[in-house]
Amino acid sequence: MKTSKLVKKSSSKFGLIVGIGLLLILALMLVSCGDADEPATEAPAAATEAPAAATEAPAAATEAPAAATEVPAAATEVPAAATEVPVAESMYHEAPMLADMVAAGTLPPVDERLPLEPLVEVPFESVGVYGGTLRRAFLGPGDHNNYTRVTYDALVRHAPDGSEVIPHIAKGWESNEDFTVWNLFLREGMKWSDGSVFNADAIM
Repeated sequence: MKTSKLVKKSSSKFGLIVGIGLLLILALMLVSCGDADEPATEAPAAATEAPAAATEAPAAATEAPAAATEVPAAATEVPAAATEVPVAESMYHEAPMLADMVAAGTLPPVDERLPLEPLVEVPFESVGVYGGTLRRAFLGPGDHNNYTRVTYDALVRHAPDGSEVIPHIAKGWESNEDFTVWNLFLREGMKWSDGSVFNADAIM
């Protein structure tokens, strides 16, 4: 009887020890499983930071159009420099008192007063001095050419040496074979001293 009781007590103690051991092993397994799961939960947390960094890229990309808007502003300066066109000087010269009238706006520029093919008088030696007083003396009643030389202009004239007839107001002429018809060619664009047009109607 004592022996059987000892066996039962020892077996119950053994079973208790085994049960506690199993519980400890189970607890260790649960703890180890819990530790293994913890790193997995941290991975999504780290992954959530990536979108936050990615959201900064569009912000930096929005700065490019702002810099590009400065190019047209610089390009608008080109026409301003192109508007400075130099004014061509006239090929003709005029008396200083006439140039003063043009500058004052009381007389049109010399290019607008001359015909397309003006008569050009070549001076004998050089161009004289503008201004002054012209004094002439009449020899008598027959000296009518004394004033017509100054106030009258013909369609044609004699050369200074008297050797031929040369163009004057008319730039040229032609005739038929028997010299019964003559055609005179006037200078296009000629005007009277008051600016009115000088053409064939002033002669015919």
